[in-house]
Amino acid sequence: MATAATPSYEQAMAAKAIADQVRIANARYLANLKQQPMRRGLMQAAALLRDGDMKGPAGAIQVYRLVTSIRYVQRKRAEAILYKAQVYQSNRSLRKLSPRQRELLATLLTKAAVYSRERLPVDQRAAEAAA
Repeated sequence: MATAATPSYEQAMAAKAIADQVRIANARYLANLKQQPMRRGLMQAAALLRDGDMKGPAGAIQVYRLVTSIRYVQRKRAEAILYKAQVYQSNRSLRKLSPRQRELLATLLTKAAVYSRERLPVDQRAAEAAA
C-alpha cells in the first residue's frame, strides 16, 4: 500500500524513463561534440554555455565531461580551462554554474577556438575562407 510520502511504482518507472532519456540525449550530444574538429567543438560548447537551455537535458551535463569531450582537450588542458574560469568543482552540472562562470567559460572556449592551431583539411579551409 503506497502512502503519500512514498512514490508509487509507476511514478518511479516514469522518473527512471525520463532520466534515461536525459542521459541518452546528453551522451549523443557529447559524442557529436567529440566528432567535430577542435575549433568547431569549442565554439559549440561555448554556444551551449551562452544560449543553451539549462533547465532542459543539457543542464545536466557535467562541466568536466563537456570540456573533455572536445577533440584534443585532455585532462590537464581541461583542468587549466576550468581553473581560469573559476570552476573549482569539475563535477558540477552546467545548470549549477553561476551566469558569471558560464560566461567566463564560454569566453575562454571561444578564445581557445580563435587561437587554436588545428590544421583543417583543404576543402574545409576553402569553405571557411568563403564564409
